[in-house]
Amino acid sequence: MSSLVNFFSNMTSRHKRMETFAVSFGILLFGILVVTVISFAMFIQQQNNTLSSKAIYTTDFSTSKTNISGTVVGVYASEDRTKAFILMKFDDVKSISTNANNYQVFMTGINGQKRRETLKSSPAGSVYVFGNSGYMGIYLVNNEGFPTQILDIVVRANAELVKKSDNASNEYANDESFSNYDQFRIYANPGATDATVLKCLSNGDAPAVKDLYNEAVVTNQEAAIRKDLYADLDDMITAQANIKEYTDRLSAQDSVQVPAQPDSINGDSVAKLKDGTYAYDFKTVVPGGYNFDWQNRYVADGYLKGIYEQLGDPTMTSDALFAKMNKEAQLTKSGVDTSIQWRLTDGTLLEDLKNGSNSGRYQQIHADTEGLVTAWQNYYSAKETYQRTDLGRLLDLEATTDLVVSSSSINTNDNVLRLY
Repeated sequence: MSSLVNFFSNMTSRHKRMETFAVSFGILLFGILVVTVISFAMFIQQQNNTLSSKAIYTTDFSTSKTNISGTVVGVYASEDRTKAFILMKFDDVKSISTNANNYQVFMTGINGQKRRETLKSSPAGSVYVFGNSGYMGIYLVNNEGFPTQILDIVVRANAELVKKSDNASNEYANDESFSNYDQFRIYANPGATDATVLKCLSNGDAPAVKDLYNEAVVTNQEAAIRKDLYADLDDMITAQANIKEYTDRLSAQDSVQVPAQPDSINGDSVAKLKDGTYAYDFKTVVPGGYNFDWQNRYVADGYLKGIYEQLGDPTMTSDALFAKMNKEAQLTKSGVDTSIQWRLTDGTLLEDLKNGSNSGRYQQIHADTEGLVTAWQNYYSAKETYQRTDLGRLLDLEATTDLVVSSSSINTNDNVLRLY
């Protein structure tokens, strides 16, 4: 009898353990399922957030046959996201066509895993080629606005200026069109919040070449030059402070007759104002240099015309101007004259104190004279960089921009953009 009781007791115990295990296992599975669902939901949300914000999905590319490399510079849009512009730049300008009619664009949609999906927009488009600058772009218009979708864009060059490269990429080996035609693929999302808004895209008409090139290309290049110009002015301010310091030391402490500053820098003044702008007054201009107001004007406004008028030749060309300034810089002696005979206020030559028991005092005064001369040289060097090099770069940018704009082309043919 006791054996039978023990049997049923053991059965009951095992059954309870099985129930406990089943419940525990079920809770574990439910927990794993919850974590999986939450993780998947977070992944989808992250993908959606990325899709809504990220505009550039390709940073560089190479053509499939000729292996010419390039970069995606930016994705731009109008304020209402009905217009977009994708700007690219080829690394080797000599090997590409500068005629926009030699390019076609093929476009479809893809998802975040680069799997093809139906296009959510039906844009019209055209191709811009900005002369021989290496820049080209795709202009797109979708009247309903661009949704947040990654566009798979293939750009085909129908003119090959170099023979097929032995180093051509095998990236598109499965797509026969990349073997038959010289083309490249990029991915972009013009509906993303990261797409940079351009003023010229927000107007009613298609953007003019000059406005588009100025806003998409020139603005950044000009900003870099202006940054250098401000740095030049800061260098001159620092040098001015050193000039004052060593002038005071020599006259007040060392009892030295301080000569006037060299003519090439004498009378100049440079100061940074509280609003962050600079006030400057240059009494002279270095040979081959320029002196014009750039703080209140931009390349888009134009500097060259005013300089031609200052020189009394309003019909002058930029090439003639640059040649004139280069010749002037080469033929004219410039810099700071350092051959100075330093004298104390009592008329004693500093050089006469170089040896003997007064050599210590000589070393002290000599260090201060060297400090002043170095400050003069540093100021002149910064002034030369400012007036000749960096202001010259602004003018060169304007002249180059004018050339690019005048030689640009736009392909608006019916077959320039094909959607699939």
